[in-house]
Amino acid sequence: MNQTDKLNKPEDLMSLASAMKAGLLCRVDTKTLARSISFSAPTIPADIRRCADAILDRVISYYDVIEYEGPDYAFNKPSSLYPAARGTAFFYDRPNNNWLLPRLACGGGADQQKLYEGAGALSLDAAFYVAAHELQQFVPECADCLRQGVFVLRAALYDRNLSGVNWVQSCRRIKTKGARKILTRIRSERVAACLGVATDSRPAITPEGFPASHIQEVETSRATNHA
Repeated sequence: MNQTDKLNKPEDLMSLASAMKAGLLCRVDTKTLARSISFSAPTIPADIRRCADAILDRVISYYDVIEYEGPDYAFNKPSSLYPAARGTAFFYDRPNNNWLLPRLACGGGADQQKLYEGAGALSLDAAFYVAAHELQQFVPECADCLRQGVFVLRAALYDRNLSGVNWVQSCRRIKTKGARKILTRIRSERVAACLGVATDSRPAITPEGFPASHIQEVETSRATNHA
């Protein structure tokens, strides 16, 4: 690496934990959170709506301090979307003559606390998981309902009436500002007002309906939990 390359190094990013420590990320209002979602049931649509709203509000605040990262590819398929996370410190990729951020393990099975402490950029679905994990620390009895809220929000990204975009085509093109705009639009449309939930016996869907992917993910989650 020559001196010019060193001078061109991008400024390292800030993680959610470091932003919280620096006072740049607002703290969770635990009293309001408890009043809103405490003892929520994962089979009651109104409860899942409130959990989805709480996660969404928290993620919107995340992107005031961290950057948006487009989803990764799964099995090298261009149409596939997999949660993505990047670290905070840039490293020099000599073969490609470029500065990059390290990839971090991501997705629902990842260590969300490590992402909270070490990620400087998150895809939206990764941020939903991290926010659900953070909120769960204050209302542990709502873990299942918060997980349902993540499924609702992930499905909302694919619903153009809610997100305002073709998510598959847009997710790797947008930047942090665009991600915030999509989240704000979903919030204003109140995604969970048209939410459907799957019960152990059959899916219950409101007249407005909700993307089938949500029902499928919830049923898969339930099958895994009961196994």
